[in-house]
Amino acid sequence: MKLCSLGSGSRGNSFYIEGNETKLLIDAGFYISTIEERLSEINSSLGEIDGILITHEHRDHIIGLNLVCQNYNIPVYANGETADEMLQWVRNPDIRIFENGSNFSIGEFEIRAFPTIHDSVNSSGFVIKLDNKKIFYATDLGFVTSLVKERMKDSDLIVFESNHDRQMLLNGSYPHYLKQRILSREGHISNEESATALKETIDKKVKRIILAHVSLENNHTDVLMDTHQKILDGKDVPLSIAYQDEVSEIFEI
Repeated sequence: MKLCSLGSGSRGNSFYIEGNETKLLIDAGFYISTIEERLSEINSSLGEIDGILITHEHRDHIIGLNLVCQNYNIPVYANGETADEMLQWVRNPDIRIFENGSNFSIGEFEIRAFPTIHDSVNSSGFVIKLDNKKIFYATDLGFVTSLVKERMKDSDLIVFESNHDRQMLLNGSYPHYLKQRILSREGHISNEESATALKETIDKKVKRIILAHVSLENNHTDVLMDTHQKILDGKDVPLSIAYQDEVSEIFEI
């Protein structure tokens, strides 16, 4: 399996996953022109995508979906509550409904959706499996539940949120209500919360951790990496960052 970030953060989110015969996107949080441009950088295109998994209905995860659905015949997979919210903004999508906690397939991929805590109607994370390889994907987490940790176990590749440095957020320019929203149980997790959850969960099977949904204003690469390296001391696993405005390298497991 191959995975690539097309961009991740508060201004847009989309990840590309490729198997032997199947290609997926997780979220379509950029304008269609940006998605097309970034897919072309990795020699792919929207015309080759077999399905789009939607984590939740916030703008930075679905803003491109309306035009994608109008211009390409791509099935969109979402849970029922998320689908109902999206239908206010997305016209005539080919919606395939799943339930959080369920297993389903897209092409050769076996997928398990699980609930995450965030201030949306019913946000989802995903486990994606192919040929005994496992990708774990969860961003936009206000709180790391025991279920999230359970689903993370035995993963070969992990995409996990590391949104902010707590002190940078508290001392930054965001208004008080927004700081409280981010820090709440339904907001976003900090570098320390991310690293602690990873330390408590990962094992020797994991080959790569990609830290995602990193705040441009309330985080910094050096701070993020330093926090994870200190807390993950003794866990010999490569760390990468999914940046907001650039396509990542292609990670293969």
